[in-house]
Amino acid sequence: NADVHAYSVDFVGGELYDIYFLGAEWPPIQSTTGDFAWSSDGSFIFYGTKDHVQRPYRVWIHKNGTHSSQDICIFEEKDDVFEVSFEISRCRSYFILHATSTETTEVHLLNLRDFESTSFVKEVIIEQLKCVRQREHGVRYTVAPHPNGHLYILTNFDGAKNNALLRLPASTNIMAVEFSKCEVVVQHRPDTFLESVEVFQEGLVLTGRENGLSQIWTMLLNNNDCSLRQVVMLDPIYAISLSWENNIFESQWIRVAYSTPHKPQLTLDINLKSHTQVILTQETVTEYDPDEYEVERMVANSFDNTPVHISVISRKGVKRDSSNPVLLYGYGAYGACNEPRFRRRWIPLLKRGVVCCIAHIRGGSENGQLWYETGGKYLTKRNTFMDFIACAEHLIDQGLTNPNKIAIEGRSAGGLLIGAVLNMRPDLFKVAIADVPFVDAMTTMCDASIPLTAGEWEEWGNPNEYRFHEYILSYSPIDNVRAQSYPHILIQAGLHDQRVQFWEPLKWASKLRSLTTSDNDVLVKIDSHAGHFSASDRYRYLEEMAFEQSYILSKIQ
Repeated sequence: NADVHAYSVDFVGGELYDIYFLGAEWPPIQSTTGDFAWSSDGSFIFYGTKDHVQRPYRVWIHKNGTHSSQDICIFEEKDDVFEVSFEISRCRSYFILHATSTETTEVHLLNLRDFESTSFVKEVIIEQLKCVRQREHGVRYTVAPHPNGHLYILTNFDGAKNNALLRLPASTNIMAVEFSKCEVVVQHRPDTFLESVEVFQEGLVLTGRENGLSQIWTMLLNNNDCSLRQVVMLDPIYAISLSWENNIFESQWIRVAYSTPHKPQLTLDINLKSHTQVILTQETVTEYDPDEYEVERMVANSFDNTPVHISVISRKGVKRDSSNPVLLYGYGAYGACNEPRFRRRWIPLLKRGVVCCIAHIRGGSENGQLWYETGGKYLTKRNTFMDFIACAEHLIDQGLTNPNKIAIEGRSAGGLLIGAVLNMRPDLFKVAIADVPFVDAMTTMCDASIPLTAGEWEEWGNPNEYRFHEYILSYSPIDNVRAQSYPHILIQAGLHDQRVQFWEPLKWASKLRSLTTSDNDVLVKIDSHAGHFSASDRYRYLEEMAFEQSYILSKIQ
């Protein structure tokens, strides 16, 4: 609120946060998920907690100034596959609670005006928390309320794989909404993926993807025209996203972050009506001139002739004589997009002649939800690895590089990608960097007592079922290490990592060392002060990057 500020902090990297207050002598709230939200009048804070396997599963209300022992739990998610999250609507009229698995969602709304005017009693609050639509397997949706009474719903209901936008009339009860009876504001389109909808007083802002790139559209609410208007950017390759600073419901401007692989990030204000763009700031990068670099979008054909985009940044005038050192980065999981944005940490490599590339492989949702759901999860996961190999082969075929000059990198699920392709084509790469790599997929997925495992079954499959057991076993990196010549490998992990425990990469390294037929490195570096997301200290992070890049350059230059 205006007088008191709250912040959450995790001192060890284990992803358990304590909430502290500045401006008031209030006791801290301990062992939370780190997420919290103020009520509209500032009298309460909503926050979440985790269960014994680190799954966010409870939502609490804390009356400011009291001890957390008096807090009220208003929601508990009992299904191990689901996690809970929450937010306050931009108009600050509703508390929005999401119960989410990879494939299914359920949303609850709490009218903050009603909540703040009643007594702080658990039974009363729970009764006020309304479920918009009961969960149904395979149906995902998000909601965005407007003070005029309309409820905007973005959903994949009724086969809308890339989502459609629905509107619930103002006079309709928000409980047990029948999506089939809602007004369709934006129809599903097979070539356009709608990811989110944001509500402002005079218009809607939708984010999504088209032609493999992130997009933003606007729609005005003061007329009957429900057409989307795209925010046009002139660069051929770019990344655009809504800034977290869009907090003013009445604003006629939206704030976005925009960059290309070679141009540092711009912060722009864009007018909802005219789409006028105003540059506010640009990321300052010393001793770097974007005019010295060029960007290219390549297309590799995968094993099944599926085209896969590669974003490439290099110094201008790079020769196609197969002699260039290359860094190929990939992820390809959970529908997460590997954006072609500016990466400051690549500058030292670029200045030393390295061509940096991003493989936009299946498993992400760069080309829509089907690129993920049918292209790179469950029983099609091997497509992710084959796409990455095809990208490396394409860079070689185009004369950019050769196998003795290729470094590859991935982290977390991207580490699984690195482990899998090393088993499949170790001859294609000179050096591999695997950060906090998820490489013991079979063991982890079989044991629901390991943090976050149950929720991962909707990504990789449950190996307690035969069809998934055999398929996961076919690519799980640690289970497919064999006697062959592996390239140089640097494995990095965090001692406090709750997502990929440190012993997993250690087991992988041990097996690699026992079976490799080459004399190449298999190095392991475990940070005793970090978790899954690396060091939070700026200088330690720079030291980590310097170490990693020095190792890469020592092998491919």
